[in-house]
Amino acid sequence: MWSAFDGHICGCYYTTGKLRSTKRHYLPQVELQSRTTLTPVCFTTKLRQTFNNSNPEALSQVRYAFPLYDGVSVTGYTISYAETILKGTIQHIDDAKQSYIDAVDRGETAGLLESLPAGVFGVSLGNVPANIDIFVEITYCGELKHDAAVDGLRYMLPTSIAPRYGEYPGELLKTNCVPKSGISITVDIDMANSAIRKVQSPSHPISVSMGELSIASNGHGTPFKASQASITLSLRTTELGGDFILQIIVDDISTPKAVLETHPTLQNQMAIMATFVPKFTLKSQHPEIVFIADQSGSMMGSKNAAVISALKIFLKSLPLGVRFNICAFGDSFKMLWPRSQAYNQANVDKAINFVSAFTASYGGTDIIRPIVATFKNRYKDLPLEIMLLTDGEVWDESEIFGFITKQIHDDKVDARVFALGIGTEVSHTLVEGVARAGNGFAQFVAESENADQKVIRMLKAALYGHTNSYSIEVNYKDEQGKTSADSELDADYEIVEKVSNYLKLDDSDAVKPPPYDDSSKRAKCFYDQAVDVDEPQKTSYRYAHLPFIEIPKLLQAPATIPPLFPFNRMTFYLLLGPQTSQKKVYSVTLRASSTEGPLELEIPISSNCNTGTTIHQLAARRSIQDLEEGRGWLQLASPSTTFGTQLLKAKFQSRFDEVVEREVVRLSEKFQVASQYTSFVALDEKTGNAQPIEEAVLPLSAVGQSDSSLKKSFQPLLFNQLAAAPRSLRKSNASISQPSTCPQYQLTHSMAIPRQSIMSSLSRYDPTIEYSALEAPAPLRDRMMYVKHPQRAEGRNLKHCKRKTLRNDAD
Repeated sequence: MWSAFDGHICGCYYTTGKLRSTKRHYLPQVELQSRTTLTPVCFTTKLRQTFNNSNPEALSQVRYAFPLYDGVSVTGYTISYAETILKGTIQHIDDAKQSYIDAVDRGETAGLLESLPAGVFGVSLGNVPANIDIFVEITYCGELKHDAAVDGLRYMLPTSIAPRYGEYPGELLKTNCVPKSGISITVDIDMANSAIRKVQSPSHPISVSMGELSIASNGHGTPFKASQASITLSLRTTELGGDFILQIIVDDISTPKAVLETHPTLQNQMAIMATFVPKFTLKSQHPEIVFIADQSGSMMGSKNAAVISALKIFLKSLPLGVRFNICAFGDSFKMLWPRSQAYNQANVDKAINFVSAFTASYGGTDIIRPIVATFKNRYKDLPLEIMLLTDGEVWDESEIFGFITKQIHDDKVDARVFALGIGTEVSHTLVEGVARAGNGFAQFVAESENADQKVIRMLKAALYGHTNSYSIEVNYKDEQGKTSADSELDADYEIVEKVSNYLKLDDSDAVKPPPYDDSSKRAKCFYDQAVDVDEPQKTSYRYAHLPFIEIPKLLQAPATIPPLFPFNRMTFYLLLGPQTSQKKVYSVTLRASSTEGPLELEIPISSNCNTGTTIHQLAARRSIQDLEEGRGWLQLASPSTTFGTQLLKAKFQSRFDEVVEREVVRLSEKFQVASQYTSFVALDEKTGNAQPIEEAVLPLSAVGQSDSSLKKSFQPLLFNQLAAAPRSLRKSNASISQPSTCPQYQLTHSMAIPRQSIMSSLSRYDPTIEYSALEAPAPLRDRMMYVKHPQRAEGRNLKHCKRKTLRNDAD
């Protein structure tokens, strides 16, 4: 865990010392509760951790870090203590940081959740009172994975939610609080109309209750339902010791399902989630297969034994006609042969001897170099299949994803990359990300699990012929129930919407420069005395300089459907905006091509139309993930006049990274999911709901006047929005915090009085006198006072700064 997350432990800590002598002090975790709901298509988990701050003094800043699995969407973050609740909302990362800093500077308690590299989230909490319990709640949702070993569903709870190994990179504070509950994990399973056959955990002892949910278990004879079950795990310690893994075997779990969800607050906004485990056959190919095995120091022990066992199964299961090679890597790498060799008994014996000598002694983890070498040395007349076996404990994942994406998606190399994650501390973001970029799939094996079935099925998938040219269509019914078979009878009936059609953008409307305000045609004067040349040019919109690009009314995620394989669950999403047809969605159709002809599948929409946000948030997160990894809809879109020959990323290459950022921020803010460009900022709800008090603004006419004149000319003013303030204040003599999102913050005059006038007018004020916010003299309020909690200043006092400080400042 330490090498994977560079010492980031899932807990609250603060630091003492300076620079290199800083030391972390961790707050003890008193209790951990996890409650999860599993449905046939996804899961939602709410974690609640209790930390105790027994420090006798308030903490200026506490940090909290936790990693999550790949593809998981964080949808809620709440911190509470005493009677204070900090609820997170999504903002652009710069705005969120500024909101957090402003709140902390005012003496308020605030929280900031940021997305860090490698799937780690970091949270900062400012101004934490002493001697309290801190309650941290995280809500996230995600897709359920297919477990090839049992042909069922697989749910995992990261070990990182509980600190472990017994040693912290700092001091664990002592506490008088006795852990009453330790860890409590509850999972409710509701498979709708499918019967649950078995629930098991290969990682922990669990208690299973079949036929009912925990929330319905009341001892009053609840009717037995074969589609429901609940499991519990209770430990008297807050140390999990390993990933919590749950396997669920369900009837008809592979059956194609499609669910439509209507957004509760966004008008006419819908989302579709379709999922199934493919069952089809294609003739086996005879490709080149290269096994890249992690032999870094983190693989020592049981993980290395698992790698050796998996490789031996791979080698003994290869068919005649393939060419193969093995690469061992760490901070360097070693190929068994310079280029892949034919599969025969002599070469198999050499390969097994090579693998048997693995000792996980190659030092660090440098994955990119062996992957580059494999692509460079491939046979160009054979399909390339790469099998990566690793625990994935690296930080620089983007370089790996970018190289594989360029090779397979941009340069169209006939290759696929599969990944097998080994161990309980595996980096899911890297293993899943490599497979996603490489058009393969990922599987995970804990040290205690039998990997034989997963290895064999992964090899079978690698031997399948390549499929391509995937497309999705949305099929509608009209009010009379007509379907596509009746289309010829009704010319106005809209049969299908093809998602790919919306990636061809109309040049006349969809792609154009930002609007230019030319309301005044008069020529500007080269010498205008009214112009302040030192005034910074400001814009009200962060992305105003970017070209306007119309958002497609129908978005697909992933933007490019990856190849489908038996034994591996496929899930895709559609975001249907208000401009899409408002007729009833009847089904979705998936089409593809192969060397043996076309493939297709029509998936009917479930009769139950749900209202909620979960599917919308999963769809938005997957679309954001595509954009961040360089494979989103923007990277595939073209202007209509150059469709198929020039992409948007070529037309706007100097600004395309900002165009992508703008779209990520739009999706993130609209559907409230975290991303690399947005963060959750958690502010005190009491503060957020408080009514602002009047804040004094000094008129420009008072500049340079005496103290008596200041009193006569001063008029208390309040401007809740920048546009409502006088032009003179808007230009250079006022400042504003968050004008668009926090109208309760006021404009305050900043530079109205020269320092000499300030000194003369303040000379008579006693530095020991305290003034309330509204009673303080104007010069104190406007220039020399630092006001904390301006919107709650009633009852609070402002203290005049010492004269010595003022004189030094004037000098």
